[in-house]
Amino acid sequence: MAGLCEGGNEPVGSLKAIFSCASRLPVERGHANIRDTSRSRRPCTARSSDIVQHVNNMVVADKRVTVQELSLLVGLGEANVCRILKPLELKKVCASVTLIAAACGANEMLLDQLLTSVFHAMVLAVGIDELRSPRNAERLKRELRVCYPILDRLLECADTTGSDRAVTCSDLLGLVEIMLCQENHLLQSLVEAWAECVDSLYGFLLIRGRVAVATSSWWQLHPEEKKLLALLVAVEGTCTACDIPVFLPCRSPGVPFRLVVCGLVGGIQICALCGPSPPLTEIEHVSIQCWKGAIDILRAAEQCCPRNFPPSIQLDTGVMGLLWVDRQTGKFLLSRNQRADAGKKEARSLSGAHRLDVLRTFHHQVATTFMDYSPDCSSEGATASKRPATSVALETYWCSEYHKCHALRHGTTLLCVLYASAVPIHTMRLITRRTLKFLTADKQLCW
Repeated sequence: MAGLCEGGNEPVGSLKAIFSCASRLPVERGHANIRDTSRSRRPCTARSSDIVQHVNNMVVADKRVTVQELSLLVGLGEANVCRILKPLELKKVCASVTLIAAACGANEMLLDQLLTSVFHAMVLAVGIDELRSPRNAERLKRELRVCYPILDRLLECADTTGSDRAVTCSDLLGLVEIMLCQENHLLQSLVEAWAECVDSLYGFLLIRGRVAVATSSWWQLHPEEKKLLALLVAVEGTCTACDIPVFLPCRSPGVPFRLVVCGLVGGIQICALCGPSPPLTEIEHVSIQCWKGAIDILRAAEQCCPRNFPPSIQLDTGVMGLLWVDRQTGKFLLSRNQRADAGKKEARSLSGAHRLDVLRTFHHQVATTFMDYSPDCSSEGATASKRPATSVALETYWCSEYHKCHALRHGTTLLCVLYASAVPIHTMRLITRRTLKFLTADKQLCW
């Protein structure tokens, strides 16, 4: 620093000068504290209540208004406008699309995830460029009709009222339903060989809407993309072969892929994401050649539905159903125990679909609230950051008159088990741990 300390020849920046100046500060004058003295400051007028209300009214009146336009209209900086907009419960996914959701009994985290999934379904159908800059609003509405069945499936996920309905593969948002069978290791090699023949890195096998096996590259896709692709195949129904143009909402929102679906037998389809080649007729011919010798294996694997895991894994009779979730890979397994004693009062009061709805509600309202088992928050629609930072629980349970639920977290996986009300709590913990060990012990299941 330039300059000398008063009364000396030492530079101001030297340590000796600092001590010399400090020694001259008389304590009796009130200068012993090195901090600034309090003084009147300029009042904050940029975010007054009137301006905040004015900004909120403009956003409600015009959902397409941008931050830059608001900044010019109210004469504030963009940072202040963003601070005003933060408390608003709106999901502005892009400049031209605003999604609003309303539900009874659903928490904010679930609704936010629902809006994200709905927007991704729209991108899957028409691409991000068409949504950001629509050339014709009526044409865009017509093109979005293809994703209406997917939106219906997604809306079922926000239904937490426990209605007795047929359970589909859309029970959990952002997660694709899978099934485990003893034939998975054989099917895995067949899927990889077929995907190589059709020149694709993303191949997967669907059995009654559930993913049995898939290539490693397909599992590396965003969980939302895997979920929507499986739903799209499910809503298209069974067909011999079809070719659907799709956009990947996270990996390729602007460049389309070809989703090729070939029906094999019954409710089993082999699917892949391809480029412009090979043509559909060639893919159909290759599929026949690759899978004609595996019909018996496919039929044996189909017998695991709706249990979704092999009969070699026997559950305790006190277990009425289970839900196994892996947030890191974006998959879940939902099953009910058909060996549970049908003569018990609890079993008679809970139908098969009702059991699965109880597990789904327990997962939404209890397990995901108190147990932060999803460390990967890098995804665009991730809501894990909204969970409390102190969520470090490994177990939790929920008791009612006719049933009990217990959840156990192990790494990135969460196992939720539905029990009869007569099962003691300490027994629930033992059975849940043993069930998790049974499910993870068999490496041929390809979890």
